[in-house]
Amino acid sequence: MAADFVLTAIGDGRLSPELEALKVDVRPIVAAAGAFREALEPLRGQGGAVLTGPARLSPAFERYVTEALALMARDPAVAFASLGAYRLRPFDRLPFTTLLDGADGVYLRAPPLFGMVLGPTQVEAARDAAAKGSDPLAFLAQGVGLFPRAPVAVGVPATDLCSQNIDRGERQWSLVEPASSLARYDRWFELESDVLLALSPILAEAVGSRSLVVDLFGVRPLDSGDSLVLTTRGCRNPVLSFGLELQPVEANVAAAVPGEVIRLAHRADVQPTSRPFRGYLRRHVGRAVDMIAYMHSVLSGNG
Repeated sequence: MAADFVLTAIGDGRLSPELEALKVDVRPIVAAAGAFREALEPLRGQGGAVLTGPARLSPAFERYVTEALALMARDPAVAFASLGAYRLRPFDRLPFTTLLDGADGVYLRAPPLFGMVLGPTQVEAARDAAAKGSDPLAFLAQGVGLFPRAPVAVGVPATDLCSQNIDRGERQWSLVEPASSLARYDRWFELESDVLLALSPILAEAVGSRSLVVDLFGVRPLDSGDSLVLTTRGCRNPVLSFGLELQPVEANVAAAVPGEVIRLAHRADVQPTSRPFRGYLRRHVGRAVDMIAYMHSVLSGNG
């Protein structure tokens, strides 16, 4: 069957009605050790999507894959496009809310959820890693991934499970390259420092030519270097400080909200074990989330 992309479903060989309804070439692969490496073979030279388990698909699935493949053809630095979206930060289970920049995608240095989209360049790179004895999934996690703000696939342990989180309508997608995105987050789910510096002239002036570590949630390991740290942990002699009123948390820095919760300090002045604003931070972030959807994410394990 001619198709714009190939979808590889890793499973028991049976296709769900949702997969059978797709207008693309669907190739099921029986799950086994090394199934991911086998799943890359049909995508060679063309690219497509890999479902890594049973999944329920959004009506926006096909269009998202097509748009993601076009983006990756323009920018091979994008290692993959996830089919799912993080609802919670995995380190502390706090809701993961991001800056809104008009685009439908968020860039995050974290593993994909419920499968991924790979272009021809990314497929060959992953196959090369596997041929050298490296884990293709580990290779992909080292790059930046595109995540939809609303998931286009969710994992389903049973055929009758209906997710409350999935985007249920067809839609047009606006996906931009990482260089044009304000929603770029590192592996600790913190906004990348260059984005924050561009958004906050006050912060950029205070940092100057020195390096900046963004530690707004106080969970990332801090080295013993001489960098400046933007944090909610306890610290002495802050260079600059901000309040905590807006969502997401980094918006308070961009808007220069006055206060003493978020502070910029030299690494030597930051106390890694002191987290005086932790309870305040948890309450503030939790207020931004619809509690029914939030509790469903927690209880279903689909965070």
